[in-house]
Order: sequence, then structure tokens, then C-alpha cells
Amino acid sequence: LEPYKSVMLEMTGRYYAGHIFTFEDMDSDYFLHIRFWYSVLIKDKIDMCFFSVVPHFPWEYGIYALAKVLHIPTLVIIGGVMPGLNIVGTSIEKMGNNTGYYYQKGLDLKNDDRLETYCHEISNNNGKETGVFYISPKDRKRALLDKRKWEIKTFRRPAYDSLLYVKAIIKDILFLRKNRIREDIDVYNKMLYVVRRIRQEEKRKINYKRYNKQLCDSVNYNEKYIFYALHMWPEAVTLPRAGVFRRQLLAIRILAQAAERCGVKVYVKEHFVQYNRSKIYYDELENIPNVYLINTMVNTYYIMDNALAIAGINGTNIFEGIVRGIPVLTFADGYYSGAPGVQRVSSVKDTYDAIKRILNNQVEWSNKEAFRFVSIMSHTLIKSYLDYPDYSKVCFSKEECMHSIVDLIEKFIKFGLREDFMYIDISD
Repeated sequence: LEPYKSVMLEMTGRYYAGHIFTFEDMDSDYFLHIRFWYSVLIKDKIDMCFFSVVPHFPWEYGIYALAKVLHIPTLVIIGGVMPGLNIVGTSIEKMGNNTGYYYQKGLDLKNDDRLETYCHEISNNNGKETGVFYISPKDRKRALLDKRKWEIKTFRRPAYDSLLYVKAIIKDILFLRKNRIREDIDVYNKMLYVVRRIRQEEKRKINYKRYNKQLCDSVNYNEKYIFYALHMWPEAVTLPRAGVFRRQLLAIRILAQAAERCGVKVYVKEHFVQYNRSKIYYDELENIPNVYLINTMVNTYYIMDNALAIAGINGTNIFEGIVRGIPVLTFADGYYSGAPGVQRVSSVKDTYDAIKRILNNQVEWSNKEAFRFVSIMSHTLIKSYLDYPDYSKVCFSKEECMHSIVDLIEKFIKFGLREDFMYIDISD
């Protein structure tokens, strides 16, 4: 389990209050999950594990890790670029590999009308974000408000409640100490320590308003630049799907160094609903040579259309680059592996060579080829609403989704539950 342990320990940050954990706390939590789920998998003789989303919390990732070590077949799905359309894989590392596999085989299949409409919205959007599937200013404001409520509910409210509780027992602590009563003092001290750590973490944060006001540069659209859109953190798209590049600063450092050798700038834009990050994170990002931070409210599509290339991990901007005819550099594998215009990179040399190919006009593809890839997507991604709390955003009926999930599992079983399973639906 050692290859999985570091990832699982890092996932304790997804508790949000988990930033205050000591290593001993995290290590104890890790073994608690492993012991429990090991007993479940062995006692109940589990033959297969199906995940309706990529495991990205400690408890579910623990099940996944144990299944891999015990050679229990796994099947994983996760939401893709279109609400209700999900990427498939037999492991986190192989998510969406089936799409690139069938695209490279030269298949030309009938497209789903809804997906095709979605892609036309992307490819024809004029940068005003007025399309059906895009975020309007009203929706953007609502998303920020929802994010704020989420922050209060999952982090700030518990911290505030803890503070009130500690204030309420301070008199008791003083009384115990004054009267030399040692019982429960350790408990109270630990509570004070927890609240102190929470308050320290809060002071270290920089929210998006401060980011926009203090850290951002203006965009020079006349210069050659590569656009990198930061992913939300913590989220499954980076932890665990990005592997070593879950720390996006590593990817950005590699990109900036390679781009500088080619005389190209790197513009980095924060995710507009990322409420805050550590000041240390932004300081390090800002100090990377050849990296320029841009305002979260700058129009993404205008930046993309004027860019030499788009770079990222697993974001929707990669798919948008494919259908809009913009070259893409990606630091992780995904459903777009092997897609037209996409180059997989992992080192300064890889990235330098990829940028050179773009500068020499060696990375070109037709709109027809992009939509052939999209047609393969419509047959290799499955329809599901299992991980969507708001079903109204799903573009497919519940009947379609359930049929698609059953078809996936049935084909996986018929294939012998093998790791090299490559799902495709060509029933129509």
C-alpha cells in the first residue's frame, strides 16, 4: 500500500479542517480506514468495486487502494466536459483511455445531437459567454455565493463554533489551573491548540478579491503566450488524477522554463470559484520566472483564442482547445489522450519540443477531425447522474443514464473484469 499512502495522507486536506492535523493524526486516520475496509473486502468476499466518481476522499481512496493491492477488479467513472457525460476507466491512471484508443483506430461514428450542439456552442462562441452551456454573469455570481456558503458550512462555521466553545470553557480552564486540578486540562489544551491552528490558517489565506487586486498583470495579446488555467484545489481533477502534477506549481515551472527558451510567455489564471489559497502558494507562483498572473474576470475565451497554446492537467479548457482549433499541452492522461492537437508532456525537454512543433506549424487539424473525436466521445463516455446533486443540470434522462450504467457494468463482466477493458457503445 505504500505507493498509495502518500496520496491518501494528502487527501486528509479534503476534510478542510484537516489542515490542522499533525502527521500522527493523519497516520492514525490512514490506518483506521485501511483496517476497517480491509476487513469488509475480505469478510464479504467482494469480487468487484464500482466507483460512481474517482475516489478523492480518504475513505473511498482507501477502498480503491486495497482493491488494487488485493487484485479486485475496479471500474471508475467521473463527470466529463458535459453535465451527465462521464469518463470511464478500470483505474485512475486509465480514465478515458478508451476514447483515444478508438479514435486512433480511425472509427467514424454517429454523433449524439446534444453533444454536437454543446461542441458547436464551444467552437462558435464569440467570447461573450452567452451560450446555453456557458456561465452568465448571473450564474457566475450565484456560483461564487454557493462557494461562499460551502466555505462557511464546511470550514468557517465549525471553526467559529469551536472558538465559541473554547471561550465558554476558558473560565473552567482557569479554575482548574488555579485550583491545581489536573483532570481534563490536556483535553482543553488540545482544543485551544486546534482553534489556534485554524486561526493561523485563516490568516495565511488570500481570497480571490485580493488576488485580483494585488497580484495580477495585464494581458498583452500581441505577444506569443501560453494560457494555463489553474484547477480548483482540492479536487479530484488534480488529486489523485494528476499524479505527481497534483501540485500544479511543478507543471507551471516546467512550462515556464520551456516557454522562456522559445521566447513565449505563460499567463496563469486562477479558477473563478477558488475562494482562497495559501499566501505561500501565490508567492511561489508569482516568483516563477516568465509567469504572469491575470485577473479571474478576464474573458477566458478571448485569452484562449489569442494564445499560442493552452496548457493544463485535466480541465475543460483542454477540450475547448480541441474543438476551437487551439493546440493543447497536457501534463496528465485523460479522455483526450491521442486527440487531435493534444501533446502529452512531463518534462522541460518534452514541453520545449512540443512548443517548437507548434511554432513551426506542425500541430494542425481540421474541424471535421475534431468532431470525429467528439463522435468517438459520445460512444465511449457513459451517461450518468450518480454524482450530480442537482439533476436539473444533467443533459440526459434518468432512463438513458441507468441504461448506460448497466450496459457498462454488463460489458465489463462479459470481458472478464480485465484491466485492459476498453468500453464502447455502438448499439445504435
